[in-house]
Amino acid sequence: MGSSRIMKYWWLAPVVVFAVQMLVVSPVGEFPLNDDWVAALSVQRTLTTGAMVYPPYLAPYHLVPILAGIGISGFFVFSFSVLRFIGIASAVGCVVLVYVWLRGNFRSPWIVTLGCLMLWLNPLFFNLSYTFMSDVPALLFLLLAIFCYHRGFMRSDNWWLIAGSLFAVAGFFTRQVVLLILLTAALQYLVSSGRRLRSALIVFVLPLFSLALLVVSLQYFGIVPGEVAAKWLPSGWSYLRHAVSVGWAHALILSLFLAPVTIALYVKNVSWLRQPLLWVAAFSLGTVAWISNAAGYLFPSLGNIINRSGIGPAAPVLQGDVSMFGPSWLYAFGYVVSAVLISFHCFAFVAFIKNHKYEGGHLTFLWTFSGIYLFIILFVRSFDRYLLLLIPAMLWYSAMMLERFSWSRTVAFSLIFILGMYSIIGTGHYLAWNKARWTLGNRLRMSGVPLTHIEGGYEWDGWYLYYPAREHPFGPSTPEWAPWYVKQLAPQHQMEYIISFSPVGGYRVTDRESVAFGPWGVQELYASIVQPGSLK
Repeated sequence: MGSSRIMKYWWLAPVVVFAVQMLVVSPVGEFPLNDDWVAALSVQRTLTTGAMVYPPYLAPYHLVPILAGIGISGFFVFSFSVLRFIGIASAVGCVVLVYVWLRGNFRSPWIVTLGCLMLWLNPLFFNLSYTFMSDVPALLFLLLAIFCYHRGFMRSDNWWLIAGSLFAVAGFFTRQVVLLILLTAALQYLVSSGRRLRSALIVFVLPLFSLALLVVSLQYFGIVPGEVAAKWLPSGWSYLRHAVSVGWAHALILSLFLAPVTIALYVKNVSWLRQPLLWVAAFSLGTVAWISNAAGYLFPSLGNIINRSGIGPAAPVLQGDVSMFGPSWLYAFGYVVSAVLISFHCFAFVAFIKNHKYEGGHLTFLWTFSGIYLFIILFVRSFDRYLLLLIPAMLWYSAMMLERFSWSRTVAFSLIFILGMYSIIGTGHYLAWNKARWTLGNRLRMSGVPLTHIEGGYEWDGWYLYYPAREHPFGPSTPEWAPWYVKQLAPQHQMEYIISFSPVGGYRVTDRESVAFGPWGVQELYASIVQPGSLK
């Protein structure tokens, strides 16, 4: 009785730990992170002008988070910290929903807890939960749709299926690809025996029709993107090389995320290690990783969140030479281990297939969604944060593996703890150096430097210069060596002052700000002014 009473309130554990997380890595800070400057700009301009403002640079139909931001900021006050809590609230919802989903289908509380931690302490999820971007809210809508569809198919209940479709439509207005879960659920519904076409029209077509009406209305009112370039498809041989490179990078990241589960399984299932082909494949993959690392293919390589500078974009969004977050041998070691583990993941999956008893195809729509998303959509062009929408399938698969075979709880939770420490330290450092960057920029402003003279990195330029650059030209031309984001966001910017990770040639340092660099000491950021005649 005592155990069941504890389990009744087990879901409170993520909420309590998340509160502790807020103390460990504070979300408070008046500065944008990553791409969320453009969504925040939409909220701020809408509140200021009283009319809906949708910047052309914003991703398609990023409406639900923006409307939430407008509502919360209108009730309180506009603040990056307030907007950041939307991502945090979405993350709490994701973790609690994963608990409810797994707890309703798996008996072991250890499996449920591990699943929640695998999501919570995932570097992508943890870092993105501190932003006002669409990634975590999109995952929340995807999980809601999956949960409702799963329950609807299990119980043959159309009301649950309708709820899943409505959440998928809401997900579309957060990130378009979430709608794919509705299409795969509709396909599963239509191929199932005993389904009526009339019911399918109500469950799937009616929500799609409502979505189409909303899209047409948004087109009419001009609340659509118009500036961000479409994704491109490489042609011929270049596409094949692109697909191989992206596929390899995806496999390495997913291998890293599954490592706690797979290693915990092999510790208790030693007989799996007696397969010669396993070791041949592991040695081959490890050799490929070692050689490619020596040849300059660095891990991780997808970019955006997980990189050699820590967690969160760094080198691509601020000038100067950024320090490596840890020794280079550690990344080479992680590269080889992640590659070797691909073999272990595959052979564990084979063991699962051989041992697995068919229990119905209630989640066929999830596997179809994940396959299409991974092998078709992500192969076009991909950042690592786009892998976040594969986590529901990864969690369910992990739970099935752990329920089917014996596993070492000590190993699994220890490895999750290590991954979690990396997520916490890396995200804390990411917020710290962004705060230092904003501190330097604000000191320049207070000293009388005009905003249009400061180049403060991607987020700074987007927030302060995106609209002014389109209203009044800054100068005759942008220097050829200017970063990509200056040319894209603030063309003709003269970059009289810059903020950078290191001193830059042709500039004289005027100010600096120190940042605690995790376990590796102190990092400094610099504000500099161009020296007359040095850049001509």
